[in-house]
Amino acid sequence: MVVYYNRASHHEGLIVDDNILLFYQFPLVFYVKPELPQLAERIDDEFQKIITSGKLDSIFDNHYGDIVEQLNLEKRVMSLLDNPLIPDDFRHIKPDLDNL
Repeated sequence: MVVYYNRASHHEGLIVDDNILLFYQFPLVFYVKPELPQLAERIDDEFQKIITSGKLDSIFDNHYGDIVEQLNLEKRVMSLLDNPLIPDDFRHIKPDLDNL
C-alpha cells in the first residue's frame, strides 16, 4: 500500500481494488559465473539455511507484515498474469499466499 500511496496514487484513475489480486511472476535470482560453481552452491546452501531457520519469514514479516494484513488477501480473487520475459526454469513459481 505504501508504494501505491507514494507513487501510483498520483496517476489519475489508478486505484487499489479490494476484491482483486494480480500476481505477476518476477523471481529474484542471483546469477553466478559458470566458472564459480562453488560460490553458487554456497549461496544456495546459505539461503536454504535462512529459509529453514525461519529468518527469511521473520525479515519478510518485519518489512511487509503490515502490508500483507492491510491487503486482506483471503478476501481477494487472484489472477495470474503471464510474464513472457522469465526463463522457463522459473515458470513453475506460483503464489503461496497461505504462507505469508
